[in-house]
Amino acid sequence: MPQPNIVSDPEAEKILNRIAFRYGILVFALLIADTFLLSYLNGLLRPRTLGALMKPLLILLNFASILVVLIPFYFGIYKLFAARLTIGRERVQRRSWNQAVAALEPFDNWTQRFLDHSGEAHFLLAQAYVGVGNKAKAEAARKFVRGRKGVWADRVNGVKSAVTTLGPDGQENRPRPAKNKPRRRF
Repeated sequence: MPQPNIVSDPEAEKILNRIAFRYGILVFALLIADTFLLSYLNGLLRPRTLGALMKPLLILLNFASILVVLIPFYFGIYKLFAARLTIGRERVQRRSWNQAVAALEPFDNWTQRFLDHSGEAHFLLAQAYVGVGNKAKAEAARKFVRGRKGVWADRVNGVKSAVTTLGPDGQENRPRPAKNKPRRRF
C-alpha cells in the first residue's frame, strides 16, 4: 500500500539514526562478547565434569547471559521512540503534518504499541492524520487512545480533568486558586 505524501525531516532523521547507530553498535558488541565468553565458559566447565551444584548454576548463567544483550536492546528502542515522540510533538505544534506522521507512525504498528503507555503518541498521530486528510486512520488512532486511561483519553473523549489540564506544549498546567476569595489569616 503506498504511503501518503510523507516528507521526512533530515534533522529528525539525523537524530534518530544517531540513536539507532549508538545502541545498535552496543548491542552487536555485547552479543559478540557474550557469544565468545559463554562458548569459552561452557567449554571450560563441561557439564560432565561439574558437580551437582554447578550444573544449575551453569544453566542459569546461560539463560541470564541473554539479559546482557536484551536490556540495552530494549533501552535503545525506548530511547528511539522517546525521541520520535519528542519530534512528533514538535512537528504537530508547528503544524508540519507530513513530518509529524513520519515521526509518529511507527507507534501505530501493533508490535510497537506497548511503547505508547499514555496514548499521547496516538493522540498526536490522530491530529497529524487529520491534517494530512486521512480521517479513517485518525479515527483508528483515537480508538486506541480511548482504550487507555489518563489525560489523553480524557482529551479525546472531551472530558475536562478536574485536577490538571495539559497546555499546548504537553506540559501539565495546574489550576490556580481563585483571586476573589478572601485569604485565611491565622
